[in-house]
Amino acid sequence: MLVLSNLRAPLICLTLLATPAACGGGQPSDEHKAQAICNPVVPTECPEPAPHYSDIAPIIAGRCASCHTGDANAQWPLDQYDHVADWASFIHDELLRCSMPPADSGVDMTPDEREQILVWLRCGYPK
Repeated sequence: MLVLSNLRAPLICLTLLATPAACGGGQPSDEHKAQAICNPVVPTECPEPAPHYSDIAPIIAGRCASCHTGDANAQWPLDQYDHVADWASFIHDELLRCSMPPADSGVDMTPDEREQILVWLRCGYPK
């Protein structure tokens, strides 16, 4: 268990408790730097009207589908609604962890794009 000796430790220490490096015990990894920069907003309700797949499909196509093609050497496909809906829980968790897209992929996702997908997921991923 990690104990913070200074109650005024930076917020990054609180969000990355598993990483002593983030709290001054060494250099944070690239993944942890990306997480600190990412800091997604977790939607608590669905707006009216709810976003639909057509609203987030361009984001998925531009930020995810280049790697998630379903090819033999690639990750599972994310190029159709059913694919994205099947992986909704995993996508949600990875977006909140800021682990997708990976920091070393050369693909960036803006905070607004991340939030749009999270809101769509929160709304039950309407088609």
